[in-house]
Amino acid sequence: DDEDTRVIRSTVVPLVAVMGRDKALAIEAHRLALAWLVDRQAVDADVVDAVLVTAAHHGDAKLYERFLAEARRATNRDDREHLLYALARFRSPALIERTVQLVAKGAFDSREMVGMGSAIVLAPETRRQAFDSIKTHYDALVARMPRPSTARLIYVGTSLCDEAAQAEVAG
Repeated sequence: DDEDTRVIRSTVVPLVAVMGRDKALAIEAHRLALAWLVDRQAVDADVVDAVLVTAAHHGDAKLYERFLAEARRATNRDDREHLLYALARFRSPALIERTVQLVAKGAFDSREMVGMGSAIVLAPETRRQAFDSIKTHYDALVARMPRPSTARLIYVGTSLCDEAAQAEVAG
């Protein structure tokens, strides 16, 4: 495929699988994610994020544990960043809290965890819980994140659309 097709595929596939709730794409993403965990060559580099994010969105605690274990084991920074970004896309409230805790406790290099703060609020059904958890751990998060990246935490609150949430973010 040409470069434009590859770029479009990496954007459209997760959109259809997640927003469009396409079960076949979700199943294939899960299969490919498991294959990538074993062999990094099993998935084209252009779609690794799309595959992992889609698998995470539809994933359970067992898959979360696999991603987390692999992130801890990974020696390649790009691989870790793919996995950490995907960890922020699981939808279970318990897993969202675990992800926020990982950031707050500095479980990984803070430069690798920057995308997690904004990624965690991408799923509309988990935004409020993610916002509340980040508020609870705000000081620890700011202490661990590189200075320019702390501004991303504000975007967590801006993803909520009601006036009460806007007042919380402003206050």
